[in-house]
Amino acid sequence: GFVGGDAGRYIENRLWDEGVPSEFVHIQEPTRTNINVQNAVGDPPTLLHERGPTVTPEEIDEFQRKFCRQLPRSHFLVIGGTQPPGTPEDYYTTLLNEARDHGVRCILDIDAPNMQRGLAARPYMIKPNHQETERILGRTLTVEELPNAAKEIRDRYSIDLVVVSMGKHGAIGVTGEEVIHACTPDIQPVSTIGCGDSMVAGIVHILNRYGALEEAMRYGSAAGAATALTNGAEIGKRKDIMSLLDRVKTERWE
Repeated sequence: GFVGGDAGRYIENRLWDEGVPSEFVHIQEPTRTNINVQNAVGDPPTLLHERGPTVTPEEIDEFQRKFCRQLPRSHFLVIGGTQPPGTPEDYYTTLLNEARDHGVRCILDIDAPNMQRGLAARPYMIKPNHQETERILGRTLTVEELPNAAKEIRDRYSIDLVVVSMGKHGAIGVTGEEVIHACTPDIQPVSTIGCGDSMVAGIVHILNRYGALEEAMRYGSAAGAATALTNGAEIGKRKDIMSLLDRVKTERWE
């Protein structure tokens, strides 16, 4: 990714402290700060998002070189978040195509309009929530309609795995062979910030170990729930994920 200024240094230091390898492009403008206001009764947070820093053509070229060096030794690529200003409109599509050419399975976790463009590159997996699923299909959907909506997206865009997160109703994973519903553990959520990202991380963790979809959906749901127990400035810890794992119930749907 791209980092700049004090916020960028903070991100790098936190990853270093957590033992996470990183290789960022250092840019001229500072990394943006987003503010999420959460009330005490569990309502969806109020989001105050700054405009991201504009990256230069030289910074994009440097990122491209770093990105391509990683592909031969990568199994999965997850693209998430807002596309940086300054990048071409189809930049995510370009990255997806390059990764797929190297046999890397791509996961796309972004919102419209970039999701619409990215779908044309046929990612291996996408993980929209309820509202994002509606935006992809251009119509309002009830919770009961989401499984068929996921199947429709899978068929229309030739995607191997569509995972739709449904909040308190859990999540569904849809492939050409199976539909798995994972029920959300019975918890009292503190904050929903980062839950979707944690779910993606949990799913990819299991898929990277060649686990079955049902196991991946259980682990992803437990990871999302563990993050929901934090104050929104943290992510779920391994001990919390493992303690919630047995409380995630899965079922196969027709």
